[in-house]
Amino acid sequence: LSVQNAWTKFDGTKLHFTRPFQGERYSLIFFTCDRCCSAEQAVKRKFAEVGFDFDWDEPRLQEMVQEKFQRRQEISDQQAVVKAEERREVRRKHLESRGRCMGRTWGGGWGLRCS
Repeated sequence: LSVQNAWTKFDGTKLHFTRPFQGERYSLIFFTCDRCCSAEQAVKRKFAEVGFDFDWDEPRLQEMVQEKFQRRQEISDQQAVVKAEERREVRRKHLESRGRCMGRTWGGGWGLRCS
């Protein structure tokens, strides 16, 4: 991606870096609220008045917001799986710390469950 002497827009939540250079570099970073698409008309007009001529109905903007929500949901789902695994491990260690029970000893470890 060549950014020399040009404005460049990209998704800063994805891994990125810069290469060595000589001279000065300036970066302007803008963040977009998740609910920007649902802003009231008065808010949109005010933005236009102060110089932000923004295409609120741009289809790509809608896609990007949906992709962001989808990524957020995927991360949440992954965290839920990890937490469930952690809970199972804690439960397993707890049962293991209680030692062998007579039911499991008598049943050779099969078919009976200790409480």
